[in-house]
Amino acid sequence: MIVNQVNEGWEIFSHSSHGLLAGKIANEIEDQYKCNNWAATLTAIIEHDDRQLHFSEKNYLTDLGTPRDFLLEKRKVGEITERSNRLLRQAEDKSIWVAMLIIHHLQFIYKDVAKEKKLWPPILILLKARKEPT
Repeated sequence: MIVNQVNEGWEIFSHSSHGLLAGKIANEIEDQYKCNNWAATLTAIIEHDDRQLHFSEKNYLTDLGTPRDFLLEKRKVGEITERSNRLLRQAEDKSIWVAMLIIHHLQFIYKDVAKEKKLWPPILILLKARKEPT
């Protein structure tokens, strides 16, 4: 969930809904700038976070029962690795193009966590290894 606290309570956006908004914005790009793989690109944009959360994996509420902002979560490297691998396997089932765009998104999300924990190489090596052809 993406959670913003406001005076009235919270604005809550599911990962899926913000992906759809991103897709609507991307679809407004002029045709001349759309690549040959536009359908797969748009799919990746729309679905880039759809499988990010699994409510069976853990509780996404605070101790007070309020929505937990994912940006405030303390993540363990093992959890990041497991989640990233799950997302990439699911993306690869759909399309290598979608998987490639998801890899770039994961690298963007986790680069600061990796630097902060001095784990830059292990996390990005995992993601880069998934990108390189075997």
